[in-house]
Parts: sequence; C-alpha cells; structure tokens
Amino acid sequence: MFENEQIDEYKNLSDTELIHLYKNGDQTAFQQLAVRYIFIIRNKSSDLYNMGIESEDLIQEGLLGLHNAVRSFDENGGASFRTYASICIRNRLVSAVRTANADKN
Repeated sequence: MFENEQIDEYKNLSDTELIHLYKNGDQTAFQQLAVRYIFIIRNKSSDLYNMGIESEDLIQEGLLGLHNAVRSFDENGGASFRTYASICIRNRLVSAVRTANADKN
C-alpha cells in the first residue's frame, strides 16, 4: 500500500518534525508517517480480523486512528508519538469492531 511511496527528503525527518509539517498543511508528511506506521496498523488489524470487519476496512480504520493521533498529538504530553499512535490506532480499531458487531445485532 504505502511501502513504495517513501519520499527521500522526508525519510530522515523525525515523527515530530513530520507532525509539524502536516499540521502546517504538508500532506506528504502524513504519507511518510503512514509508511512508517502501516506495519503497526497491519499488526493490530490482524489481531481483530475475523471479528466482523474485512481486513482492508480494518486497515482503513487504522489509518484514521493514525490520522487522529497526528492531529491530536501533544509532544509535551509525556508519551512518545509511537506509543500515542499505537493507542489511538488500537482504540479506533476496537471501536470499529464494536460498531460493526452492534450493527449486525
């Protein structure tokens, strides 16, 4: 999905630098973060596969969780972005599964 889309000038930037760029309107910065975090999204999605949502839908939900993490991250909050993003991604996935299962019932 994103593996081949790394942009050379963004590869060496820190997550925090990419977040600042994205918050200032640079969409490519989010693409680079998605490249970095897609493995976490896939890993957490695979834990929830077979729970009512297709794998591609879970990945989309995970990307939305990453997007929410990028938009709301506060570097003064005490957690690393990786930790914060992992929690946001997981919460988004669990919420999507709960909603899908509630809709079925």
